[in-house]
Amino acid sequence: MRRSLDAGRPVHLDSVNTIADGLAAPMAGDMTYAIVRRFVDDVVVISDDTIAEAVRDLLVYTKLLAEPAGAAGVAAVLSGALPLSRGQRVVCIVSGGNVDLGKLRGMI
Repeated sequence: MRRSLDAGRPVHLDSVNTIADGLAAPMAGDMTYAIVRRFVDDVVVISDDTIAEAVRDLLVYTKLLAEPAGAAGVAAVLSGALPLSRGQRVVCIVSGGNVDLGKLRGMI
């Protein structure tokens, strides 16, 4: 989606390699792109390492098991990828517990 927004049109990626398979669509669909362009302020890109750290932190500190795609918002906030002011209230939707146990071991 980030590349589509930068290009000003939906684009298709040849391949996607990420631990966040729920975010790994190789393309932005026309309708989804139009909705995001109209209603979303920004889309940030974060690394797999940052996502894995958020999965681990959610599990250790909140006892919530989130799949990598479901922890991406938390990862963006904790890593500073979002420009937030001190004391600003933020909501992250944490979802999904569909995590491969082998990958989870590597994250924690």
